[in-house]
Amino acid sequence: MDKVLYFPYMSIPDNTTWALQILFYWDELQCIIPYSYINRPDELSPFTQNLLQEGLLKQIHPEEYIYSIRDFDKNFMDYIDHKSSNSSNIAKSSRYERIHMGKMSNIGQGLVEYGLAFQSKEWFCVEENTATEFMTYLASVLSKKTDAVPLTDTFKGLSGFVMDSNYSTISMRNKLRNSILPSLMPIPSHINDLYSIQKFKKKNHTELVAFRNHIEQFIFDLENTPKDQQNERKQRFIQSSEEQRKAIYDNMRFSFSDVTFVTLCSLLSAAFPAVDAYAANNPVELGKSIPSLMGAIYSIYANNKQHRDPMAPLAYAAYIDKRFNKRSHRNV
Repeated sequence: MDKVLYFPYMSIPDNTTWALQILFYWDELQCIIPYSYINRPDELSPFTQNLLQEGLLKQIHPEEYIYSIRDFDKNFMDYIDHKSSNSSNIAKSSRYERIHMGKMSNIGQGLVEYGLAFQSKEWFCVEENTATEFMTYLASVLSKKTDAVPLTDTFKGLSGFVMDSNYSTISMRNKLRNSILPSLMPIPSHINDLYSIQKFKKKNHTELVAFRNHIEQFIFDLENTPKDQQNERKQRFIQSSEEQRKAIYDNMRFSFSDVTFVTLCSLLSAAFPAVDAYAANNPVELGKSIPSLMGAIYSIYANNKQHRDPMAPLAYAAYIDKRFNKRSHRNV
């Protein structure tokens, strides 16, 4: 999959490194936003509004899906009923989370009857743990309809409510990505021009796909590694990938102004026979010297080109580093 569905909130975390990382890594970012907000976009966070304006965020209106999903209400309320019947009291938090009624169908009223929520205008104020479980449920169901991976920046409580056999795997993969990507994708903490991300991804989409496949394949393989070896293998992967990215970045900076003294001397030494042969009007020696000169020049470009292969898995991360991170250099 190349899309992600963010939850539990209607607004994406404001221009954080985590949010920018998601924008760079996935082809499409989705967010669950009730239909009524089409005419009230100013009630979303400024960052979320900007993402919508720049085409970096797709709104998923839950009302378009939940009323046609068979047993949408029943399945969740059966879970709540089972939970309450196996305990004299459902563990309750003193804190409540607001969930828009557009996300809940008849579930909101059902939670009111269980004493787990109360209604306030267009919102249901839902007991904190139950709210987390419901939003996990909603994201799991909607993501199947939108062909996306559920994604969140918080994992509190998610393991306590697994909708199907795949969800715990999805949750674990989210955690692994969050622990791997910060080291491999040097994302700045803030980007003013969000449209530049859109342009960058379109220009480098082939490299993005290669990079994402590289990461996802490693995560898949890691799941099949014995648990006592997983952390060591992950650290080795991160270290190796960082080294590859830095090597690609360094080679992308190549130009004739970067040619070392030794390389320049080798070029000049190859050129001297050609100059002497030309001055002496000696076509035989001139013919011998030209291949040497061309070979020296070609070897530089050939060596540089092999490190700039756009299909190298870490090329995309190196391109991000070069384009969006500013570096200062001292002359010596």
